[in-house]
Amino acid sequence: LKDCRNDVIIGTKVRYPMGNNPNDVGLSQEQINKQIDKSLERLQTKFVDLYQIHRWDYETPIKETLIALDQLVKDKKVGHIGGSNMWTWQLAKSLWICNDLDLERFETIQTHYNLCYREEEREMFPFCKDQNISTLIYNPVAKGFLTGKYTRNGKNNSIRFKSDPGLTTKFFKSEDFDILEIVIQIANEKDVKPAQIALAWSLEKNITSPIIGATKTSHVEEAVDSLNIKLTSDDIKRLEDPYQAQPIHHLD
Repeated sequence: LKDCRNDVIIGTKVRYPMGNNPNDVGLSQEQINKQIDKSLERLQTKFVDLYQIHRWDYETPIKETLIALDQLVKDKKVGHIGGSNMWTWQLAKSLWICNDLDLERFETIQTHYNLCYREEEREMFPFCKDQNISTLIYNPVAKGFLTGKYTRNGKNNSIRFKSDPGLTTKFFKSEDFDILEIVIQIANEKDVKPAQIALAWSLEKNITSPIIGATKTSHVEEAVDSLNIKLTSDDIKRLEDPYQAQPIHHLD
């Protein structure tokens, strides 16, 4: 990427432990300043396009965090700032402080959203639309659940099934399989892959960008091809009808 730096967008995050020192965690001004320099060194670039806080830090006043992030933009180490996995009231509070102090505002929110988990439709997405905040969704194919590799009563032995406890605790409910079966039906009707249907659906929901967990070139190619899949209103209704509201995933 060194030869085409201005043609790509590089993003990274700050928040979680990056060392054994008790201070090597969180969103304090000291930690943010230290970790951005380390990130730039590792990435071998002079700036990152998008710098996101990875969840809320209840030990640090958000005002301190926002002032530190604002300075990174002024110093041209960061192009834009964003948040992830926060409650809507926390985003609203952040924007209010930024407006009050004339600081750089969060321009993006990275959050969990897919056909099997749609609770961000309650408050976060309408608020982001109102405030012109871009939405970046992760797990758009539900940690691989919506690829069709898992069966309701089958023996599921994928590497991820064995190694990722979040997969089975979040996506193996009976109603999830109701959704998956419709995804597979529509994929067969259109002669595409189930994961592409899941991605095509998310793009119908005014999402700025899905974050795909690509481990092969083919994953990227299939994701790009999903842009050409047209879902009818009937397709969308069939995909959405089996969904049952559920508790918002714990964000604290």
